[in-house]
Amino acid sequence: MWQPVATLLVPEVGRSASDGTDCPPSCRILYTHLEDDVASLRVAQVWPSKRRLWAVSTTILLAVGLSLGLTTPASAADTGPWTVFPQLQPSGSFNCMEVHAGSTLNSAIVQQNTCRSATHQQWTMRPLGSNFWRIINRKSGKCLNVRGGSTVNSAQIIQYTCGSSSTTNDQWLLLKDRPGSPDYYHIKNRKSGKCLNVQGNTTATGTAMIQYTCQPNPGKANELWSWKPAPA
Repeated sequence: MWQPVATLLVPEVGRSASDGTDCPPSCRILYTHLEDDVASLRVAQVWPSKRRLWAVSTTILLAVGLSLGLTTPASAADTGPWTVFPQLQPSGSFNCMEVHAGSTLNSAIVQQNTCRSATHQQWTMRPLGSNFWRIINRKSGKCLNVRGGSTVNSAQIIQYTCGSSSTTNDQWLLLKDRPGSPDYYHIKNRKSGKCLNVQGNTTATGTAMIQYTCQPNPGKANELWSWKPAPA
């Protein structure tokens, strides 16, 4: 069964080996740790062919502006690609967030489906500052978006051409809700203040993503999200 292998819930700002050696393509990022007052990104990497552990550490001192979430400078580079998945999962398989049918068109719906190595199931995260991010589909290059800029419950989540700094329905706040292995986050829309949600609280493949009023901590499993490095 496909399972997450990481406690990796803070998009890393960067990585380099302590001896200056770049991480080879075969390595896997295993974890990132966020401390209370310092975003300390500690990355361990494994070389599968030799099962050799490479200790890699990049520490970025940041003032944490909110009691939850993360703070990343607006000038930081995109991170990922990531496989994004809800806490709510079926027995015997594993669901990931994807663009329906691998579409590259505006307004294509975002849904959950069985995880596999496909670029329409992979996402990069672009820091905007003040804990907000754009979540960008790797295949289409389009952003996770609330259709029509709606602020009502059950509005559909789609992909759409990424907007300007004034376009807030494609900006998302990442708020840690449930620490663990992995951690889980609310993904909260900047315009509506509502959370990314698996419609109907179901594990069925093809279920659409919506926005819905965020539940107080601890949140429900269909509105809590994690992510791990996408498969090569």
